[in-house]
Amino acid sequence: MTKAEIKQNIKRMNILDSAYRLFTDAGFASTAIDDIVKSAGIAKGTFYLYFKDKYDLLDQLIVHKGSDIIVESYKRAFSDESKNFEDKVITFINNIIDFLVFHRELAALVQKNLSSFFRSVLNTNNSELRQSLKELTNGFVEKGYSKENAEKTIYLLTDFTGSVCCDAVVYGKPYSIEDIRPLFTLTVRNIIRQGANFDD
Repeated sequence: MTKAEIKQNIKRMNILDSAYRLFTDAGFASTAIDDIVKSAGIAKGTFYLYFKDKYDLLDQLIVHKGSDIIVESYKRAFSDESKNFEDKVITFINNIIDFLVFHRELAALVQKNLSSFFRSVLNTNNSELRQSLKELTNGFVEKGYSKENAEKTIYLLTDFTGSVCCDAVVYGKPYSIEDIRPLFTLTVRNIIRQGANFDD
């Protein structure tokens, strides 16, 4: 990476960090681009070098923050060699939930958009994240899944986690996360066990 690229990346990250603070403090709707550029200490024109508009910024912010969730949750789950693959996946999903509970402000920002992160992940430059998802896909393939069904199952599990758990974490309704977690975990196990039985 050249010095110019490093400088550009620092500016982009500064905008993302400023936006995250403002979005979580004041809310997405109440935060203007002017607020973001002022907080980031940049000219308004610089903002548009990196983002088309505030919605593009939010999408990129979700990918950025979602990467942290996935990589950390994956590492913690799959480093335990005493567990079988199914238990590792369950731990991985529970780690995501725990991360969202601990970072409730992130859950509020992401809400149902967690799944959009997974749809965008194949275009990310985060090699660590791509490697984690590749290893997870390979684990499903080793369990008898086709590669396509492995990818579909990962998408289904993450979309399910994002939509169900963010509501439970942020709003605590219709059920709190602790009320729903046992049934949620059982459902995830059933998805894992049944997925390999479907032919493309």
